[in-house]
Amino acid sequence: DESRVQEGEARKEETLRRELAIVREEEAVRSQAARDALLADLREDLYKTERKKIRDELLAEERQRVSVERLKLRQKILKEETASIRKRLEEEEAHHSEELRQQIRADLKAKLHTEEQEKMEAEKKAAEPQKTQREQQEEAVHLQMQAARSKQQTMDEQHKLEVREYAEYLGMNPDADLHLLWIAEMALSAPLPAGWSEHQDGNGNIFFHNRATGASTYEHPMDASFKAYYQKVKASQRTS
Repeated sequence: DESRVQEGEARKEETLRRELAIVREEEAVRSQAARDALLADLREDLYKTERKKIRDELLAEERQRVSVERLKLRQKILKEETASIRKRLEEEEAHHSEELRQQIRADLKAKLHTEEQEKMEAEKKAAEPQKTQREQQEEAVHLQMQAARSKQQTMDEQHKLEVREYAEYLGMNPDADLHLLWIAEMALSAPLPAGWSEHQDGNGNIFFHNRATGASTYEHPMDASFKAYYQKVKASQRTS
């Protein structure tokens, strides 16, 4: 009996050893699987990290390349625009120079024409017999009209506009009184009478002051005289 008991215990012990070996083998298998899974996860994380890093580097290189291309394109456009602007400026300068030359030639031609007319009138007047005072006055008015017309031809547009505006201020009709605009031109450039001086008020407006009388006015002291002179010439033309 004792031997059978010992044999049973020996079998139980052997069985336990086998079961323990199986458990240890299964544990080793599970540990290996866990290590393999962990290693796979680490490899996957490393792959994702490296992949992101490479993608970021490629994107940075692409951005740099695009930036360089944009800079080159901007420089090219700027160079083309600069060349276009320089060419346009040169063309405009040449055009303006030609216009200036033409204007100078026209002014010289008009001046020569005026001087020639004045010379012919002077020679004609010297050759004619003595005229009456009325005829001389009429001729003087006629010469003044001719001189004013000749001078009007050489006035620039701005001066013409100023003369027309001043003519309206004097009570004239610039269109109907076109032949009398020389009166407005004379009034526009008339000097101040003795004792008068020109000043500016606080708003920059021009006014005139007489030292002797102490009077001040915003109208030119000669305006009233030119207005009266225009009315006189106009009335004379109506009666004649």
